[in-house]
Amino acid sequence: MANLCTITGNTVVSRICSSATWEQNSITFFKDFWNNYWYYNDFALDSDNNLILGDRSNNRVAKFTGKNFTVVTLLAAGNRTYYLETMFVHSSGAIYTVESRYNYTSWQRLYRIQRYADADGITGVTLFDETSCGTAPNQICGCNNLFVDSQGGIYCSDSQNHRVVKIIPYTSTLIVIAGTTNGTSGYQLNELSYPSSIFVDKVGNLFVLDSGNYRILKFTPGSRNGTSLFSTSWYSWGSYMLVDDFGIIYYTTYNAVYRWVPGTTYPTMILSGVSFSRLRFDTYGNLYTIDYSKDGEND
Repeated sequence: MANLCTITGNTVVSRICSSATWEQNSITFFKDFWNNYWYYNDFALDSDNNLILGDRSNNRVAKFTGKNFTVVTLLAAGNRTYYLETMFVHSSGAIYTVESRYNYTSWQRLYRIQRYADADGITGVTLFDETSCGTAPNQICGCNNLFVDSQGGIYCSDSQNHRVVKIIPYTSTLIVIAGTTNGTSGYQLNELSYPSSIFVDKVGNLFVLDSGNYRILKFTPGSRNGTSLFSTSWYSWGSYMLVDDFGIIYYTTYNAVYRWVPGTTYPTMILSGVSFSRLRFDTYGNLYTIDYSKDGEND
């Protein structure tokens, strides 16, 4: 990568120059551990560029260190009747997860939100107790994306309900902060359609990748009316997004990564040709994603 300004580790990129470029040919950074029954669907990089993997099938999170990542430290091991849907690694080191299981009595999928920190042990603590899919103040239909801000605020992209909610820990209640309260979609600036990725900056602005409306919205603190920053265009359904301290937005589609710089009208493609999903940067500005077409993690 070229023209790095400054950057910090973990899941939140700090600053990369708007003119930075990346090599178009990726290299495989990490291969799937099928022989060890790993099936990862989310990942992060810590401040030392260690790899943190979320294992969906076994509902666990581990850190891989050492040469060729041969040293494995188990960070979280929740109830294995649940599946890990998504996770967020906070700068404090705490791991937040959204987990689900199927209730064969009620024929419903149930969801919960957990935290795994040093004080919690690897079994974690429940922040939002088990709930079925719905639009009530104690219900979510899963979280397409999870974000925890610098103050510990927990945000969930409740995509099936076309809204973003803020979780009130230990109470199993939530507050709708973007989108409608009745689970309906729409295209007005106070409505969402299948929001996927979310991001909260240091001053509390909420950024929403509103996938069903092919746009990215910005909500200032306390406002339910967003500002449309730009369109992702109908042919590039966005799936994941990061925002840096310059307000530069990076987002992935199925086969490309785009960058939008404030003050410009359209995003530009910076990478193409890989089956992109999650997006992370290390402390050197290298870009990482999970490439499901190769069962490996690329940079």
